[in-house]
Amino acid sequence: MNKLEQKVASILLRNAADVLSNNGCNDFSLRKDAGLTDEESSRLIQSLNDYNSVHNSFGFEPEDLDSDIVMDWMLCYMLASKLEES
Repeated sequence: MNKLEQKVASILLRNAADVLSNNGCNDFSLRKDAGLTDEESSRLIQSLNDYNSVHNSFGFEPEDLDSDIVMDWMLCYMLASKLEES
């Protein structure tokens, strides 16, 4: 992705996160919905923990995260921020 595409993707992810956070169910299965392996799922959970520890934006403790189910809006915010940082 070039910088312009990253900027637009980040904006879209933040908008999606705002919409998703208002849904009744925010569960996103890293294995079922994203097709990740156990190892990939663990790495992404670690990324969420790392992001939260730096930005303190989600208000959860690492032990609160399941090894498979995460909040869809959390992923969107984290991915948007990573796109903005790159």
